[in-house]
Amino acid sequence: MHTLTHTILSLLLFCLTTTNACMHYKATFPFNPTLPFEASISDNRITTCWISTTYAEHRALQIAVKAQKSEEAGFLPWEFECLRLGIEGYKAHANVGARTVTYIAHGQEFYFIPKEKEDVVGEKWVYDLKLWCGKPGKGGLIAP
Repeated sequence: MHTLTHTILSLLLFCLTTTNACMHYKATFPFNPTLPFEASISDNRITTCWISTTYAEHRALQIAVKAQKSEEAGFLPWEFECLRLGIEGYKAHANVGARTVTYIAHGQEFYFIPKEKEDVVGEKWVYDLKLWCGKPGKGGLIAP
């Protein structure tokens, strides 16, 4: 039954991706290090990757990894949890400061820099980016 469910979901995702692609990334990164960085990536309206962790938790993990490996250990990316459908599945992580994102889907690797807005009143940064959503316009560009 579990394999059948995965097969059906994989087929559904394949059908959606071959007809009209749309990827949406949205995130909030609070100024307060004890509140969670929350983000998600949706592929054709299906949430494929997500994260909810605080800066304090991420920093503690980075210190532990650095202590195990060496002083030369670099910045630890913010690893997302993702669906594991089909052979390849999905993978994603945010890089330094959560300002750039790497997303692996359908056997391809994508890098993007989401649009950022500072919400001073809400004490957070808000990120949002839609790629490949809409209809082809002039010169083959996608128009929202």
